[in-house]
Amino acid sequence: MIKMDGFDDCVVGVIQSVGQPSRLVYDTEKVIQTLMENSTMSYEDAVEFHEYNQLGAYVGEDGPVFLDRFDSLSEIEDYYSDE
Repeated sequence: MIKMDGFDDCVVGVIQSVGQPSRLVYDTEKVIQTLMENSTMSYEDAVEFHEYNQLGAYVGEDGPVFLDRFDSLSEIEDYYSDE
């Protein structure tokens, strides 16, 4: 498992799948909050940094994954129907 330095408090679990390496799961909003707390980034800048430099970085098949939390399946469907 690849760990992101400085984001230990953002880990919410481990994802496992048959035949695949285990991967750390980070809470996206906690990652963005940590970026803002440890820099002068605005929320929008932290989101952009996260999307490009963390979410968008391929560091191998055992790299971190990011969890976006939703309250219901319909909320997820609404979010992804807007893309």
